[in-house]
Amino acid sequence: MASPSPNVTIAALVSGILSDARDLLSVELKIAWAQFQEELRRTKVSAAAFAFALGLTLLGTLLLMQMVVQLVYVYFGLPLWGSYGVVGLAGLGIGALFLVKCRW
Repeated sequence: MASPSPNVTIAALVSGILSDARDLLSVELKIAWAQFQEELRRTKVSAAAFAFALGLTLLGTLLLMQMVVQLVYVYFGLPLWGSYGVVGLAGLGIGALFLVKCRW
């Protein structure tokens, strides 16, 4: 390590150290901001994919429930409104059981 020249003052050395620290902090903040923006972009993409998948799942569930209503209507001879009632109550009961088991 080279020794400082005799013309360099302590004030100049401290000023240089503070300048380097400021530059390092500035670079670190820029890197942290870029990482935050990248994570935010990834989160947005994931949220959009999740929302799309959830929408398709809900649509599929509704169509399957319609199918069950039609099966109850055809095979048990209940009126259509009764078939909707039976399937709706069954879904409500199963959902309530799951909520009780989850105990938020």
